[in-house]
Order: sequence, then C-alpha cells, then structure tokens
Amino acid sequence: MEGRRHENTLIAVPTAGRHDDLRRLLGALATAYGAREDVSLLVVDNNPAASARPVFDECSAAFGDRCRYVVE
Repeated sequence: MEGRRHENTLIAVPTAGRHDDLRRLLGALATAYGAREDVSLLVVDNNPAASARPVFDECSAAFGDRCRYVVE
C-alpha cells in the first residue's frame, strides 16, 4: 500500500527463574517472528544473578542483532 508507514514491533519478555518456560517462549517467538526485520526482542531478567542469560544466548540467534538482554 503506497504511503503506508511500516512500524517496528518490540516484544518485551520479563522473566525470573523460569528457564524452561523462557526456552519454549523464545523458540515459539523465533519461529513466528525471527525472520521479520520489523520485530525486535527484549528479554528483561528480574533475577540479579542473570540466570536466564544462557537460555537467552541459546535461543536468540533467530533475531540476530535485533535482540537484547538486560538484567533489572
């Protein structure tokens, strides 16, 4: 559609100690949105020990440089 503005979408995922659930969710998001350049992923780990980092590292490849991990 001419003149239509393309929006970018950020999916924010808060987590704290739910590694199996996070792994399943990130896998599903990668399947559904990983190839879309207009979708980015932000995982916010509410565990100060950053315990979800290994799960994020293993599951975030589909988003490439469109994903971030922060500890809150």
